[in-house]
Parts: sequence; C-alpha cells; structure tokens
Amino acid sequence: MSFRYLGLSFGLLLVAAACSSSPAAGSGAGGLPDAGADAPTGDASPDTTTACTPEPETSEPVTLQNEFGTLGGVLEIPAGCGPRPVIVLISGSGSTDRDGNVPGDPDRTDVYKMLAAALRADAHVATLRYDDHGIGASTSGAPANVEDFRFDIEIADAARWITQLRADPRFSKVILAGHSQGSLTAILAAKTAPIDAWISLAGAGRPAGRLIHDQLAPKLTPELLAELDAAIAKLEQGELAGKLSSPLDQVLPMVVQPYLISWMKYDPKTEVAALEVPGVVVQGLTDRQVSTLDAELLVEGKPDAKLVLVENMSHPLKQASADSAEQHAAYSDPSVPLATGLMPALVEFLAANTR
Repeated sequence: MSFRYLGLSFGLLLVAAACSSSPAAGSGAGGLPDAGADAPTGDASPDTTTACTPEPETSEPVTLQNEFGTLGGVLEIPAGCGPRPVIVLISGSGSTDRDGNVPGDPDRTDVYKMLAAALRADAHVATLRYDDHGIGASTSGAPANVEDFRFDIEIADAARWITQLRADPRFSKVILAGHSQGSLTAILAAKTAPIDAWISLAGAGRPAGRLIHDQLAPKLTPELLAELDAAIAKLEQGELAGKLSSPLDQVLPMVVQPYLISWMKYDPKTEVAALEVPGVVVQGLTDRQVSTLDAELLVEGKPDAKLVLVENMSHPLKQASADSAEQHAAYSDPSVPLATGLMPALVEFLAANTR
C-alpha cells in the first residue's frame, strides 16, 4: 500500500491510491569513467594480463516472490565489463509503476524511467526499478484487502530485492536510492539486508504524522486542524481514529488508517542514525512537499551524510521554478527534464563510494 499527496483546494491531500486501483484493478556533466575493455567497473582491479570482454547493454525483466505473490520489475545494465554497482530505485508515496506513474492517472512523470536512463548513461551503473505491490507486474504481490496493506510490506519487499541482487555475481555493490517516502523505506530495509550506500531523494526527515500536520495546517480552519491533530495523535498511539469530517475523511480515510499506523511509528531522523554506510541527502529548493528542513533533519541523524541542495528541483525531481505552471508540469508532463543539478550530485557521490 502506498499513498500519494495531491494538491487539492485545501492543501496537499493524502489519498489511498489503492482504493481506486486495488490489486484486482489495475544528463549531467562529469560522468564516471566509461566501462570499456580497459576499464572494469565495481571492485575489480584492472587485470594487466587479460582484458575483459565488454558485454552489451541489457534490459531484462525480473521477478521476485514475496509472501503474497510475485513482484515484477526491470533490471538495466550498461555496456561494459563487470561486476558493477547496481542501484535499486525505491518509489515514494503513491501506488506507482516502475516508471514513476500512477496507473490510470493521465498525469505522468516517467521520473524513475528517466533517472534509470541517466544513471546508466552518466554514472555507468546498473539499476533495478519495480512496480509497487498491487499494480502492474506486481499485481499479485499484495494483500487481497486494502485494509491489510502495511508500510512494513514495502520495507520487506525492498529487502528481498537487495538479497536477490546480492546473490547475482554481475554486481559488486548494492545501493538504495529512495525517493520521498522511499527514502525511509530504504533506511529500514537496510537494517535486515546489508547495502553499500544510501541515496535520499527528496526524503522526509519528519515523522509522517508531523509531515501531514505541517502540510495541511496552513489550509485548514482551526476546527479542522484540531480534529486532524487529534486523529494523528490516536494513529501515532496505534489506535484507529475513526471516521473524520469532510474533507479530512479523504486525508485519513478509515480504510487506510491501519497503514498509516504502521508508517507513523517511524521517525526518519532516528532511524537513519543506525545506517552505517555512506549516504547523500539530495533536496530540491522548489519542492512543495518536503523541504530543506527534512534534509537537515536527516543529516542531523546521520552527520556523515553529504547534503546537496538543488536549485529549481521540484518534488518529482524535475526542473521547475516556484511558478505554479512549472510545478504542475513537473507532476504531469513526462517531457520535463530532470533537474539539471541532480545528476552531477549523484555522479560525484557514486564515483566516491562505489569503487
């Protein structure tokens, strides 16, 4: 189960995408050295006696079994010699497919598809991206009932992908790149499945309850805000909040409250402190959903992580100023490019931490 923040008239509204699409429904500068015949990637040292035979670029479907069924994704490997690092792209809030789109929604970003292509071209690393459980090729990999979805399922799925890639001799290192809520998913998955590096892309540093309060508070009447805060307090204590007044019943619908309880128990700043691998926190300066405060909180929790603030990067990692039309295009038009400062930051981090 995942959720998506939508800009509606009263603010950024949390909606259970699975309620409408249940399991039954449906480039930057300065890249890493090219991986050619004389430049092996990954941990392997150059062999002065035997040149490797470069392999062609490949794109292959991959599957994984979880406790409910099958998850599906795509593994893309650049041309060259291996073994090489592989990055697992973990989606943010929203029941999204491997490309970063919500099935059935006319708005598209293609953000994960674009990010994977840029990482392959600029950083010469492999990527895995996968459909969230319950949609696409992962339709069977979810509980039958929406009310049984939990954040912990997403964490376990990410850990399973790590384990599968660890066993693949084509890869030297496994890096997690979590976008938005996926940043926390990556942190928690790394507790059970070892990784080599962590990338936070527009990741929240505040607990979910505080994040929801802060996003909606400026748009709510005092009465609605008091009702919201009371409901959040119950959920944080592990109790169902019950049916709320409109429009809060869209923000915290009863059917998704069990999921919210499972999500709200985690504080990203606290959880990231246990992460002992290199990390980078990348945050856009025109992001309307999370802010530099979130990035700073993550770095406070993990002081050795590098903080990178990107000019004109919106929450979907696309180029956009603060202008409302540009912000809308970033969420809805796949032709809008990734923010210009994103890939140089990632290439620099990967160059320092994957060799």
